[in-house]
Amino acid sequence: MKYTLRKLLGFFLIFSSVTLLSACEDITIYLMSFQADKYFSAPSAQGNRFEELGNGLYAFQHGLDRSLIVNTTEGLVVVDSFNEKMAKDLKQILNQKFPKKPVSHLIYSHHHLDHASGGYELNPGKVIAHENTRWHFDHYLGTKTLKPTHYISGSQSLKFGNHEIKLIDFEHAHAEHLYGFYFPKDKLLYGPDLALCQTFFPFGYPDYNHYGQIHALEEAAKLNFDRFISSHFNNGDKSCVTETLELFKNTRAIILENFEQYGQPNEADGEWFRQVIGSTKKMIKRDYSNWHGYDEMGLAFMLRQLTGAVMGY
Repeated sequence: MKYTLRKLLGFFLIFSSVTLLSACEDITIYLMSFQADKYFSAPSAQGNRFEELGNGLYAFQHGLDRSLIVNTTEGLVVVDSFNEKMAKDLKQILNQKFPKKPVSHLIYSHHHLDHASGGYELNPGKVIAHENTRWHFDHYLGTKTLKPTHYISGSQSLKFGNHEIKLIDFEHAHAEHLYGFYFPKDKLLYGPDLALCQTFFPFGYPDYNHYGQIHALEEAAKLNFDRFISSHFNNGDKSCVTETLELFKNTRAIILENFEQYGQPNEADGEWFRQVIGSTKKMIKRDYSNWHGYDEMGLAFMLRQLTGAVMGY
């Protein structure tokens, strides 16, 4: 009996050890998913809302994402379709609010699929994107992406009936080319993925060049606007742009200072990494711990800034 119990206990300990080891392997994934869930579950990223901005301008928030809509005499202009579900819901709302008025134009701010999917749900007459995104759209095979019918380049002033939209080409910032949408008379800037309002970008802000981003934010700050419509989370005013600019500049500056103090990256070891990231985190915590996403995405942003400083982007 004692032998049987001892044997069963041994099997139990082995099983428990294997289970524990398996759990340890998955704990990183669990923690990342927990942080992501907390970040994307913010109240500002919940629900659907169609908002009137004045002078024929509207915004449609669908959970995390926000499109811009312009009601013109030619038809409805939509900037960024985001995804199939969002575009379908938006089309239903547009049919209710503007009966028998078609979507004349869909404009893509950039080529990323999280902004440029599901456009066919809107059934637009024309689809506009930057010329340098053509390669990407040509290779989006098997995706639910409506290909552009017209390509443009550079900053442009586009006239749609009684409305004029200034497309600002923020090149070499986020994605290859990123358009901002400026309405001088309304003092309004819709800046998809250009800046967030006191919010850290998710996962280190994928696919951006630091120097291009600084230039884009500096150029945007020169525009005369007091309303900033964000593609994600809360809207705000010009401070959304200027504070995002300071976050990027300050973080890169402290990392470069740490390189001077603790040695260059080619001399790096574990202690170097702890010193550089630790020192950077102190500054980030002091100045930005009240921003949404500090706990969940702050470290990812610092790591992305560190690798960018090392590699020159």
